[in-house]
Amino acid sequence: MKKNITIFVILILITLKHYGQQNHSGLFYNSTKELIANHEFKLTKDQLKKWKKLEFRIVTAIMDSLKYPPMAKDAGVYASIIISYTVDNKGNFENFHIETPENTQKKYNQFLTSVASSVKSNSQFFLQIGFKSESNQTEKYFLPVVFKISSDTAFKSIKNGWIEFTVKESPLIWRDYVLSTNGCEIVKGSILKNQIEEAKNTSPTNLIGKWKVIKVESQEETIYPQKRNYYLSLSENSINYNLEVNNCGTEDFVINSDEILLGDVYCTEICCDGRHDEISNYLIYSGKYELKDSTLTIFNNKGIIFLNKE
Repeated sequence: MKKNITIFVILILITLKHYGQQNHSGLFYNSTKELIANHEFKLTKDQLKKWKKLEFRIVTAIMDSLKYPPMAKDAGVYASIIISYTVDNKGNFENFHIETPENTQKKYNQFLTSVASSVKSNSQFFLQIGFKSESNQTEKYFLPVVFKISSDTAFKSIKNGWIEFTVKESPLIWRDYVLSTNGCEIVKGSILKNQIEEAKNTSPTNLIGKWKVIKVESQEETIYPQKRNYYLSLSENSINYNLEVNNCGTEDFVINSDEILLGDVYCTEICCDGRHDEISNYLIYSGKYELKDSTLTIFNNKGIIFLNKE
């Protein structure tokens, strides 16, 4: 830990010397209180004064505790995000939000959680050094972070107003894919990363399009949609589908010659599917499949899903 902190200190001192020769007030803000990474975001005069005084210790602590989300690393996912958060007069850090890129809160949620965890884990230290609101109102701050994956190196640094966190890619990584679900329980299987890449290169294009659910055959009965129509939409880059209440989708998937594997699926998280339309409980699109003419059949341990192409 001490060795890592020493390295961060040296990096930050070098960066501060470089920034001092430019029109900057520190690592992240310029002399007009604007975020160097994006001038749209800025602090008040009093905030900048406090930040400049504490910046060195704040950034060192965050960089030392920041972790690359394991699932994002395994999937080869990287991001450049500006995160905002608030602090109150008791030193509580809340309201972590991705300001930019817009509409990526769910897509980059793992990175947001990692940054929030890093900041909150240092909250007592930040309070001790005076990083808190000076009034009954919360104060809003910003943190620009680049998460990167490299084939040959790993490091943390500060560059052009961004924290850069680079991890080294592992050549073979086990990746979990959703195979089935039972209520809230998700059952997962694993596939090697090199197998994923091979499968992506051979993904069939005749599955691309919009598919309408006709019925599901479970072990006990045949179930038909009752309350609404259900659709599965497949493109080269994403899979999207609707349930009774939720809309779900993912960009993390593999389709090979006879199987569909879904990774992290993001839904609108509205409760609850399957209460009034039973078929919604069976719409799990991971599994072996068969394609004949305009009919797609997907097999998993919940049942058999029959879909027709629109």
